[in-house]
Amino acid sequence: MQWETLEIEIRKWMNAFRRIAIVYFPSKQRLCEEVFGKDATVDSLFQNLAKGVVIQLLNFAEAVAMSKRSTEKLFKFLDIYETLRDV
Repeated sequence: MQWETLEIEIRKWMNAFRRIAIVYFPSKQRLCEEVFGKDATVDSLFQNLAKGVVIQLLNFAEAVAMSKRSTEKLFKFLDIYETLRDV
């Protein structure tokens, strides 16, 4: 993938990761608790569902990190790291 295209995808990924972690997961967890009640089984169910989404998101970050290294990519790598750290 060309670096310019990858740079755009990284920005989209950072926005999606923040949105999913800050808005999507908490709202879906509340919905699960309202529908099924607060129980260890419900927590386990939600964690298994969330794990699949998180693994897909982290696979993208891993693929970017495994790409050929160069100095102009360093700041985007740091942006990905900061997004992961902050969330």
